[in-house]
Amino acid sequence: MTGAVTFFVGAAISAFLFLSNPHLSPFEGYHLVNDSVLLGLPLIVIILFLKEEPIDFGMTGGDREYGFKATLIAILCMLPILWYASRTPDFVRYYGNTLSQPLAVGNYVFGTFFKPHLQLTGLLYYESMMGFYFFCWEFFFRGFLLFGMSKFQRLGNWGAIIVQTIPFTLLHWSLIPAASKPPMEILSAFFGGLILGWLAIRTKSFLYGFLIHWAIALGLDLLLVVPYVIHHGN
Repeated sequence: MTGAVTFFVGAAISAFLFLSNPHLSPFEGYHLVNDSVLLGLPLIVIILFLKEEPIDFGMTGGDREYGFKATLIAILCMLPILWYASRTPDFVRYYGNTLSQPLAVGNYVFGTFFKPHLQLTGLLYYESMMGFYFFCWEFFFRGFLLFGMSKFQRLGNWGAIIVQTIPFTLLHWSLIPAASKPPMEILSAFFGGLILGWLAIRTKSFLYGFLIHWAIALGLDLLLVVPYVIHHGN
């Protein structure tokens, strides 16, 4: 029952976001829709329909000692990859546009990307919103979908890890080229989905995947923003 429900609900949510995300704006509108369907809807299904507890879907600290060690190692391993990515045209173009979009606080992270004017308020607001977004994202894939589908006896843990990785990777890509993440990121999303899925099963928590995911995104943003500001002045 649980496995079937999480599979069909997860497939519906993934399809909806795949089709709608390229057209959602502004920044807050995109996050309102995504955060609601990635966190709110699964919680409603878990609590009201399945009559289960969020803790059974990874919303717990789990194995903290292993989880924090794995998080630190993963972040350190990703630093050279992020440094390389921050200097490739695809990443600079995509995330430059992302960091230049209007924000409700009345500022931008950059007024216009590659102009030497950093809005610190905008940067803090942007990264905070992104942090909650990654929490919702990890709960959906490495919590709701992963732990729900792992209850299929024939599927098991590794089957569930592979299945949740497919829509996770797909949502990095779009039929609209401008909305697609850089090809290197799409490819890495597949392997990242497998690794974060395994970590969630190992620790019985999606929270360490959330910390890793947010740290990677934050690190890439800072590697794009800080050197430029230092070089050109603020």
